[in-house]
Amino acid sequence: MDWLSQRNIPYREKNVSQDGVALEELVALGYNSTPVVVIRTSAPVARGIVDGEQIIVGYSPSKLAEAFKT
Repeated sequence: MDWLSQRNIPYREKNVSQDGVALEELVALGYNSTPVVVIRTSAPVARGIVDGEQIIVGYSPSKLAEAFKT
């Protein structure tokens, strides 16, 4: 994804038209169209680390910028 690459944000691309497992993952999330960006985060809290997940559906530079605070 060019937007992420241009900002040196690491990502893993999954092509659902060529990867059946990736398609199953997309459907399991409740979606049937792309792009879907899943942002997984870990944040320190008083008693350890809490994992979070944010999902952006469709290409939205403003939502990506907000999620990555760019």
